[in-house]
Amino acid sequence: MKMPTVNEGTMPGAGSLSDAMPSHTLNGCGGCCKSHSLGDIPVGSRARVFSVQAPCAFASRLHSLGFVPGVPLRLLCRNGRGSLIVEILRSRLSLSTEAARAISVRPL
Repeated sequence: MKMPTVNEGTMPGAGSLSDAMPSHTLNGCGGCCKSHSLGDIPVGSRARVFSVQAPCAFASRLHSLGFVPGVPLRLLCRNGRGSLIVEILRSRLSLSTEAARAISVRPL
């Protein structure tokens, strides 16, 4: 399943995302595997990062936080305001739903 590039809205620290910005895809296995958006998996699920599809600057930021193909993670909770808490590399991070849509995962 091909994930759309995130191209609207804003994310903390990323500035404005627009159609004109170049995008970057970090892909775990060349597109041969079934993947899902991080925002679509159930709370408590364990998964492995498959790809990150976002404008280059934001993809780089997610990469620096540990969202690299092959890295395991766990979705801990969703709050009522649209953000997610994810455990990755022994850290807990809060992500907006827009950021979660940019991250494709494969369930473990």
